[in-house]
Amino acid sequence: MRGVEKRSVQISKGESTHSIPCAASSGGYKLFLLKDGSEPVCVATAIDPFAKIFSVTFVDWNGAVVSKQQVSAGDSAAPPPAPKRDGYFFVGWDREFSKINSDCIIAAQYKANVTPTLCVSSVSATAGAKNVAVRISVRNNPGILGLKIRLSYNDDALTLTKAVSGEAFDNYLTMTPPRKFTSGCNLLWDGVEIQTEDVRDGDIVTLWTHS
Repeated sequence: MRGVEKRSVQISKGESTHSIPCAASSGGYKLFLLKDGSEPVCVATAIDPFAKIFSVTFVDWNGAVVSKQQVSAGDSAAPPPAPKRDGYFFVGWDREFSKINSDCIIAAQYKANVTPTLCVSSVSATAGAKNVAVRISVRNNPGILGLKIRLSYNDDALTLTKAVSGEAFDNYLTMTPPRKFTSGCNLLWDGVEIQTEDVRDGDIVTLWTHS
């Protein structure tokens, strides 16, 4: 049985009894205080124990929970910050989350990032390390038949010692390293033709440094 909706609350203090008007809202009941004939002033909000509460769960592409919320019937859920997925763009959620009227699961939606991209690995060297490997890789390889990478770095802090071609260009591209490794030098790759089965992502070169 649903409780009786009250339009006022009786509050006693000593021998005096005061009536405070209240108004129903989707989130419960708002209590208002009338003072000297002025407009009502909201002094508190009480949760309606009989209000329907629904569970709203935001999940990522792999089912991992991003956010779980309890939402009153008719209210809107608050979307969490956009999640990130390697190689994809976040484009939104798969359903509306306003005026919730049932338990629901809302999944992140993505679009594949097909833009060819060169990535440089993040490297942390331990104290005293002499040689450090830095990898450069390609994503969404369209079938590159020629490439030039210009290397810029601080010669006073870092010395490049060698460059080793990676597996992404094996079998169809030949790398030509610079005669001398200095800031501003170039790495060149050249090829004649490429077979569809040879097109792949991965490391294109590993740079070895001496600090």
